[in-house]
This record gives sequence, structure tokens and C-alpha cells, in this order.
Amino acid sequence: MIGISQQEYEAIFSAISATSVWPNYPVSFARAPGRKMSLLKYFNKSVLPNPEGPLSDRVPTAVISSANKEVKDLVSTSSRATTSTAKRGPYLSYTEEEKARIAKRAVEFGIPNTIRHFNKAMVNRPLKESTVRTWVTKYKKELASRVKLGESLEVERLESKRRGHPYLLGDVIDQQLQEYIKSLRENKAVINSTIVISAAEGIIKSHNSNLLECNGGHIQLTTHWAKQFLGRLGFVKRRATTKASISSVDFETQKEQYLFDIKTIMEIEEIPEGLVINWDHTGINYVP
Repeated sequence: MIGISQQEYEAIFSAISATSVWPNYPVSFARAPGRKMSLLKYFNKSVLPNPEGPLSDRVPTAVISSANKEVKDLVSTSSRATTSTAKRGPYLSYTEEEKARIAKRAVEFGIPNTIRHFNKAMVNRPLKESTVRTWVTKYKKELASRVKLGESLEVERLESKRRGHPYLLGDVIDQQLQEYIKSLRENKAVINSTIVISAAEGIIKSHNSNLLECNGGHIQLTTHWAKQFLGRLGFVKRRATTKASISSVDFETQKEQYLFDIKTIMEIEEIPEGLVINWDHTGINYVP
């Protein structure tokens, strides 16, 4: 490899284009370090063979012109690709019901026919052949599974795979624990990691106590897991308070009773209305 400058590059390529004959020995050229040199500048009209030049004695003129055109297009495309990066298109989302309908039609009428059919209705969400092919594979697997189980062959939904790790407790127990914790919260109970672990242990024991680590199982309930569980439910840590909660169910009844008590005391103690002061809104100035 020989390190040469930009001027030397131009001189070498000009000489090669003029003679159109390469040396019999192998020579490779390396760009001088620290220089950014585009390939486009070396493939201009002076570098490409002249269709009417010496090369036309061995290669037809039409062939040279066609080759020059393709080389120009290639170099121009490569140059644009180095200066600008193409952005990917937007993500297209489809419901599970739509996937099932598309896959069913693709099985019956073929993928190309299905794409043309649904692209008319979903203009902003064009289908791709590879995507439909994936749904067809899942649809066929679902049909095969239903045949083995003796279930209905009417597939209404193609469920997508859930991202992330599977739940430690499994889908069923995890869902039951979520409902239990939400019920506690609705009843104004204090929810923390200790409560979550205790509730989880109780639910697991109702299913199979051997799943717990203390009984030789694989489920280990830790504080870190409990905090992650509460995070999935959208619960956040907050300071406890001793303030009584105000119920709005019987607010009107409480208000009437409150005003009745004040009026009763005014009559018993013979307090004039002018001395009844609302302490929440009236400021009082103390005079020494």
C-alpha cells in the first residue's frame, strides 16, 4: 500500500484514463490519513473512458456509453449516501383482531391478493409481505393448537408476545395479586412492600405452597420485587397522614347537622348573630 496525496490521485487516474491500459503488475493505492476524499470527484468526464476514444477499437461505443452511465449513477448514489442518512418510516400498529382477519384472508386467497385488498382500506397503514407472512405462520399454529384441543377453529385474535421478562408469579397469580392490592387501596388500607409480600405468600399458598422458596420452590419474594410490582401498578411512595378522610356521600346531611348545632347553641346561650364569627375567613386584629 502506498500513501499518496490528493493531487497524486488525480494525476494517476488521469494517466490511466488517457492510456486506458492498466499495468501488468498489481498496484493498490491508499488514501493519505486525515483526509476525507469523496469517490465522486475522481469519476468525472476526464476519468470515464471516452466512447469515441481508443477503447472503442476493442469495445463497442454503445457498450462504453452504457457502462459510463451506470458508473455515474452508482458513484452519485454512493456520494449522497455518505452525506445524508435516510430516516426510517413510522411504526405501523395493527390490532389483534385486524391481524387475525388479515391472516385468515391470506390463508384463503394468498398473500399478494390480501395485501391489495386491505391496502385499499388502510391507506395510511400499508401492509408488507413479510409482516403478513409472519401473521400467517402464527395463524396456522393457532389453528393447529385448536385442532389438538378440540376447540373452535374461529380465530378472532392473534395475540402479540408480551415484551420483557415473564412475571415471577405467573400470569394468573400475578393478576389475582393485582386485584387484591387494588381492593386494599380502595378500602383506604396502607400499601407497602411488606403488605405485598404477605399477600403474595397467601395467594401462592392457596394455589401451591411448594412454589415458595422456603418449601423448595423457585419463587423468592423480596423487597425489590415488591417495589417493582407496586411500580407496575402505578403506586408511588408518599408520607402517611393522620388526617381523617372527608366523605362526600353524606355531605349535605353533615352540613345541616352542623348548622343546626350552631343555631341551637345560639338560642340556648342567647348569642346574637353579630357575635357569630367565621374563623376560617375573617381576620381578627388584637388590640393591646
